[in-house]
Amino acid sequence: MSLVSISYLRYMKHILFVVLINTLSFGFLNGQSETFEIIPDFYKTNNGFTTNEIQHESSEKELEFIGLSCYHFDSSDIEIYYRLKIEEQWSAWVSFEKQHEFVEASRSAYQAKPLQISFSSIQFKTVQKLSTPLTVRFFIAAKDKKDSSQGVEKSLNCDMPDVCDRTCWCPICPIDNTPEFTEPTHLIVHHSAGNNQSNNFGTIVEFIWDLHTKTNGWDDIGYNWLIDPNGVLYEGRGDNLQGAHFSCLNENTVGICVIGDYTVVEPSEAALSTLVNVLAYEATEHDIDIEAQSYHVTGEFDLDNVAGHRDSSGSENACSTTACPGNSFYPMLTDIRVQVAELACYNNELSSTESNNVDGINVFPNPIQDDLFVESENQELHSFEIVDVIGRSIGTVYSGKSNDLSHLPKGTYFLLAKGEVVRKLIKDR
Repeated sequence: MSLVSISYLRYMKHILFVVLINTLSFGFLNGQSETFEIIPDFYKTNNGFTTNEIQHESSEKELEFIGLSCYHFDSSDIEIYYRLKIEEQWSAWVSFEKQHEFVEASRSAYQAKPLQISFSSIQFKTVQKLSTPLTVRFFIAAKDKKDSSQGVEKSLNCDMPDVCDRTCWCPICPIDNTPEFTEPTHLIVHHSAGNNQSNNFGTIVEFIWDLHTKTNGWDDIGYNWLIDPNGVLYEGRGDNLQGAHFSCLNENTVGICVIGDYTVVEPSEAALSTLVNVLAYEATEHDIDIEAQSYHVTGEFDLDNVAGHRDSSGSENACSTTACPGNSFYPMLTDIRVQVAELACYNNELSSTESNNVDGINVFPNPIQDDLFVESENQELHSFEIVDVIGRSIGTVYSGKSNDLSHLPKGTYFLLAKGEVVRKLIKDR
């Protein structure tokens, strides 16, 4: 196949790419960041299969960061590498990290650490021969900062903090129009594991969306919420929508990502303050005991109600293992739980919730396996409605007898008396 030499003049940046490729596509996000894809040819070498040298000329002053990722439509696990030519010297080969939370079973996707160094050429290598073409995606981050949310509320309460919504960080990044709703039982904390150098956080959120939707092939950004080191909160998928973030155990979770790599350093006080605020909001909104453990239905294991991504390893159903949210951040979750639990608004909300429940109603076992028993001290309450997380009526159960619920699928349900929620029920099999 003939090679095509293409020159590409970057919009207002004067960065030249000369590439030897098969296919090239361009795009713009938010009118600032730019994206393009290439499908390079590989040829056999002594140590695998390598592409031609892809030349790249740039000024380090113009470089915010380059997000580098790739994908192919083959479920096989392939080792993929890249290297950079810097001042006429090739770097060592650097491996891409394979992504796991896939919706498309036939796709394999990979991500590299963001590039923040000027280089003149890039090259790709695989150890094994690819059976399908590899698409390499470049995200050229906008240099100019976006105006996110300015005044971040510092006083802690159980209200949702000010949010930089989707129109704030990328007006043209579409929201999934077929979302899957979920009732959260667990709040999962992440770090983005990216570099800690760029402070262009709105563009970093934009890059995460691009990586998740264009490279990974997901319907939307994987996290429900993201927090930058300045404490600014960004809307991801938003509330009550099932994300893609917890090692394929995403049902009944909220994913909250603190932007940055916290393997060695700790998150900023501003980021932690917003995190406590968001956790308090989600806990009171969904009646979650912030310091307790509970059964996670999809994972089929007991899990802290506020957990780190790495805690997914406790389930045999998890599709990946990870160190997220980083060795410096993860131990802080214990103190974060305490901070939320000590908030006056959190304790008041729990007290209010309990007082609204009908007294003298006991259910067991919960989680439910097949049969549910309901005990009612109120003689007038002997029948109860069960509804699912979106309010659909499932049927009626009665106190003082065994109620067969073996037909119900796994999930979260609610027991209602006279139209009022009296208990949350978990069906675990």
